[in-house]
Amino acid sequence: MMKGMKGLFYCLLSTMLVLLGFSSCKDDGDYPNEYGTPRVDFQVKGTVVSGDNTPLKGIQVIVNDQYAFLDAKGLLKSDTIYTDANGTFTSKTISAVGIDGKAYFKDIDGNENGGSFASDSIALNDMQKQKIKDGDDDWYRGSYTLSSKAVLKKSSSASSGK
Repeated sequence: MMKGMKGLFYCLLSTMLVLLGFSSCKDDGDYPNEYGTPRVDFQVKGTVVSGDNTPLKGIQVIVNDQYAFLDAKGLLKSDTIYTDANGTFTSKTISAVGIDGKAYFKDIDGNENGGSFASDSIALNDMQKQKIKDGDDDWYRGSYTLSSKAVLKKSSSASSGK
């Protein structure tokens, strides 16, 4: 008898939880009722130059968004790229819940590019944003290109090599 009552209790509890779950999907009128996560795709492009506007080759650029999705290994998706001879860089396309992170610039080759330059960063929200593709009025918010020009200052001789 006790076993039957316990089973009935769990059945009723499960039914109540299902009904509560459906009732929480009330129609606001503004947003569709669906499960999921908002997503935006973006790519970061730009140029890295010295204070006298000389393009800097070999600068490490790390694009990191705090809302980027995790990869298969459970790591935050970010992109590490290096500037070419013209000081330009282009990241891979990153999918995230929103655009809120930074691009970090680091001189990793010492004096090879005309001196040692101090590291710097630019907030992704401070970059020029160009819409490439519209969203679908549901969870997909569209695709964007973010672009910027980073000007790195020469580091003092005391901090070179850091």
